[in-house]
Amino acid sequence: MDKIVKYLCRLQPKVQQMLKKEIVDILAGKLSGKDVKMLSGMPSYFRVRKGRFRIIFKKEDGKFSIVRIVPRNDQTYQGF
Repeated sequence: MDKIVKYLCRLQPKVQQMLKKEIVDILAGKLSGKDVKMLSGMPSYFRVRKGRFRIIFKKEDGKFSIVRIVPRNDQTYQGF
């Protein structure tokens, strides 16, 4: 989670606020109305699309945890 916090700190305040709101909603399990998709080949991993960013998270035992936040590019879904 430390890398996620460092990444968020480097972003513009407006983008930080937008992503923090999404993270709070994900961790609380409020996924209705969001662009959520299960990642293929990884049954417990999901992504939320917010603008040009992707928030990748996993669900284990009914709990959600954020894996990474990245801007969308060719390597977004590789190597995590």
